[in-house]
Amino acid sequence: MKICLFTFLYLVAISNAEEDEQQKLRGRGNRKLEDAIPNFNYGKYDLLPSNIIMDFDQNIIRNPALIIDNDTGKQDEPKDEKNDDHESPPNEGKDDPMSDVRQIAKMAGLSMDDATQLLRQQRDFSELVTLLQEDEGFLQTEMPPKPDGEFRIQVKNGRVPTEGQYALRKFANSYPNAQVKVVPSNLSLQDAEDRAERLTKKLEEMDYVQVSYTIDGDKLDLSAKKAPNDESREIGKISAEQTAKILGLDVEDDYLRNIVLVLVDFDDDDIAEPLHTYGGRQIYGGGFQCTNAFSVISSNGVMGTSTAGHCDGMTTYNAVPPEADYALGAENQHEGGWGDLQWHTTNHIEPAEYYSRPSTRWPVRSIANSVSKGEWVCSYSRMKGARRCDKVFRTCVSVNYSCCPRMNRLVAMEGNFNIPGDSGGPWSFYDKAYGIVSGYKTICDWWIFGCSRRDLWSRVSYLGPSLGVQVRT
Repeated sequence: MKICLFTFLYLVAISNAEEDEQQKLRGRGNRKLEDAIPNFNYGKYDLLPSNIIMDFDQNIIRNPALIIDNDTGKQDEPKDEKNDDHESPPNEGKDDPMSDVRQIAKMAGLSMDDATQLLRQQRDFSELVTLLQEDEGFLQTEMPPKPDGEFRIQVKNGRVPTEGQYALRKFANSYPNAQVKVVPSNLSLQDAEDRAERLTKKLEEMDYVQVSYTIDGDKLDLSAKKAPNDESREIGKISAEQTAKILGLDVEDDYLRNIVLVLVDFDDDDIAEPLHTYGGRQIYGGGFQCTNAFSVISSNGVMGTSTAGHCDGMTTYNAVPPEADYALGAENQHEGGWGDLQWHTTNHIEPAEYYSRPSTRWPVRSIANSVSKGEWVCSYSRMKGARRCDKVFRTCVSVNYSCCPRMNRLVAMEGNFNIPGDSGGPWSFYDKAYGIVSGYKTICDWWIFGCSRRDLWSRVSYLGPSLGVQVRT
């Protein structure tokens, strides 16, 4: 009897202890969470989903006491198909919305089910990012390589805007197996661009040429060609001490934190190049050819077609036989802060469709208003007659092609697929328009990928502020 009584009392004590711990967990969300995460106003929501992580000074705060909405909108598993190379061949006009998914599945080493889930999460995370990037503290976002991975949001001082709280919660609830990590940064995107622009102008004032930059969170990579009369031996990755000396700053200056400077000789190959060439196909003029991307429409209803801003002198659209080629009318061109963009009018109707392969047109039903590192996007190379998907490497790149003014806010991919003649062509994911081919740039990753050429494109969401038009849907 004594043993039974002792066992009973022990179990009661354990139960009470567990209940106290659960009360602490529940109370942590109600009483202490806002104190631990400054400037995060939860409004009527007093608990965070367990898969949202707020990382402040390495303090990871988790709260498991939220009921998760299990309705993720998951669809039936698509059927896999075989013989789909990384560079997809023409599909003879077949409108196949799953072809991009199959290619991404193969390139990422994922099953069709996992690839579909990853791309579904990519779609919904993009909607969240579109909202978050409106805040002045926004820096950048990053997507994981596999479904249910870590989605990173970098914001200055870790402050999530009030407007984004509901969207953040909605995404986390929709994908309870994924993690959303909010990481504090020292800079906002505007701060990072301002710093890059000041240092770029400083190098240009010292006769460095083709000065350009790449922003990756708080990190800044500057690259430039040395002046023709510069006989110093400093080339390649420049030491922190020498970088400070060149820029006339103290090596401990906060302005130089997380900065890498790369210099090449004046006679070396250009750091970045646009992708136009001699010949003639698609759109052409003046002995050059480019490719057009998406149909556009102005605020007063005028329709036309878009291409890259550096594609000067394009006068003719190379129509599909038996139709004869017809004229392009130059409307507006932008090479600067919003990227590399241009649009023309024609005397034809411009439907909301684009060529995804030589004999295949796909509809455009939506526009990407945000881009994250690690996001999958696909390009059609008209010169190769092939389509290839790739992941976003950097979301804020500046280039200074030898032909053109410096152009900012370009997106860089991990690889280099496009070739001369592809300039102005489409970057997309099936029926979602993302960007317009610009060129390539050699960009270094000092940890994994090394230095290599990477495709560059301008965002179609910048057609509005730069040219006053938008992609037709």
